[in-house]
Amino acid sequence: MTKAIFAEKQPSVKTAEIDGKTTVFICLNETEKTAEDMDGNSHVEYEYDFNEWTEEKPDIEAISKNPDKYIDYQPPKKLTDKEKIASLESQLEQTQAALQDLIMMEG
Repeated sequence: MTKAIFAEKQPSVKTAEIDGKTTVFICLNETEKTAEDMDGNSHVEYEYDFNEWTEEKPDIEAISKNPDKYIDYQPPKKLTDKEKIASLESQLEQTQAALQDLIMMEG
């Protein structure tokens, strides 16, 4: 969660669909503040606890019902092919070492 400042009030949950994926924006705990621009003119700003993430099929209904549960949410990281191969190689090495240990114990 981070803080975000907007010039206008924000809904607690907003979504945007781009290229078949959905970006979810969560704005909670609104605080209204008065700020000054560079010319010394004052204006109202709205500060929120903020989270944003993108995924293919978020459960918008669940998020809308309980946005506070998602204020710190991050979707599971998808591994690249290179990361998947490295993980599988590591698992294979661990399996081979365990098998070698079993053979040594029997012999």
